[in-house]
Amino acid sequence: MSDKKKVNWGFSKLEYKLMERYLEEMAMKGWMLEEISSQKAIFTPINPRKIKYCVDIASKTKKSLFKRDSDFDENYNKSCERLGWHFITSYDQIQFFYAENHENTYRIHTDMESEKEFIINTVWKKETYKSLFYLICLIILSVYIFKFNRKILYYLIRSNDGMIFLLIPMTYIMVSYSFISKLIWYFKIESTMSLKASQKHYKFARFRNIISDTFTYILQILSILVLFSSYFSKGLLYNLNIKLSVLAILGFIIISCYIFVRIKEDLNKKWQVVFISSIFIGITILVYYMSSISLDEYAKNPNGIQVIPDKYSVIKISDFINTNKIDRNDFTISYNPLVPTHYKYNEYYSDSYNTYMAGTEYFKCMNKEIATILYNGIISEYKKRTYISAKIENISEKYWNCDKATLIYDDTLLLLKGSEVIEVKISQKLTNIYYEKFRKKILEKFMKVY
Repeated sequence: MSDKKKVNWGFSKLEYKLMERYLEEMAMKGWMLEEISSQKAIFTPINPRKIKYCVDIASKTKKSLFKRDSDFDENYNKSCERLGWHFITSYDQIQFFYAENHENTYRIHTDMESEKEFIINTVWKKETYKSLFYLICLIILSVYIFKFNRKILYYLIRSNDGMIFLLIPMTYIMVSYSFISKLIWYFKIESTMSLKASQKHYKFARFRNIISDTFTYILQILSILVLFSSYFSKGLLYNLNIKLSVLAILGFIIISCYIFVRIKEDLNKKWQVVFISSIFIGITILVYYMSSISLDEYAKNPNGIQVIPDKYSVIKISDFINTNKIDRNDFTISYNPLVPTHYKYNEYYSDSYNTYMAGTEYFKCMNKEIATILYNGIISEYKKRTYISAKIENISEKYWNCDKATLIYDDTLLLLKGSEVIEVKISQKLTNIYYEKFRKKILEKFMKVY
């Protein structure tokens, strides 16, 4: 016999009738419930056979805030034993009993109406109010961030990690589903609490638990990938090949996790370790492959300087002095649902007399409102720097053919046009922001007019 089996327990309190069917299936596979919590169930190996289960919800009586009334529990369990049921374990208000198939048993609750009333008053109301409270708090927090606290929204816009934007809709889906499912349970209470009519509900609950487990594993693995994302070269999603690689690894993760969740109950510990190890080995290979491709995507000249693709408009040192030499440059691309296009480019060059720098940071935001928040947030960040705060001035936007223009410390120009934000930094020894040649380059590369 293999060792004990741990199973993710995805059933809610209101699905206590469906738990019975699941435990019966596990017994037919050779597993007997031993311990349980709201997250995990531990099964011990037995000879596969048909076993009857009874899952019941008892009154949650306490002697104090943290201690249950043991006398009540003991009397309750004895009364159930007189009905033919053997106590296994419990968590919270839920009690688990079993009986061999040949043993005579009787229902703990003989009056369906009183049982429904008891469940509604002791479980359903509490669970529904809890879900409603979480939903209201989430809505209030969202309104606060998006309407009243633009500073938080600014930091979300500036974030290069798009994972946080997956958490927002996923949280809404989870909380909304929890609340809606409680309402549906109330209106379908007859079929939900009836053993004969619960087969379709059981199938749905099992499928939901599998999907929930799958996405739990996916989120864990994606979190690991995010931690290792710094090893990817700049511009991970640079072209179609890289994007297809990303889709391939996501597809691999999803399919592997789904298969593992479906079959893990039939695997012993050794095979579970082998299966999980193979998933992580495959992910490691794919991550290495993606990193290698990403590195190869940048054509390099003999001096090792990155060549910037034509589709990215940037200000270069060669736009103002007659040289093709660059000592060092940096080019990064990041992705954010609120700022779908965001890249940053800096290059540096020194001759016998001076050191020059030209930098461009470009944001193509989701809409004009997001761009305005980003524009104002960048200015606020500069104002926090005491040596710069006194040298920030609004300048004529008409001169730059944009909606807003701000000059920062005589070497940084910040422009807002529609949903675009452009920040250009230039060495004063290279050119002056007010020079006509500089203005022409800005209009030519970013404003598309001159």
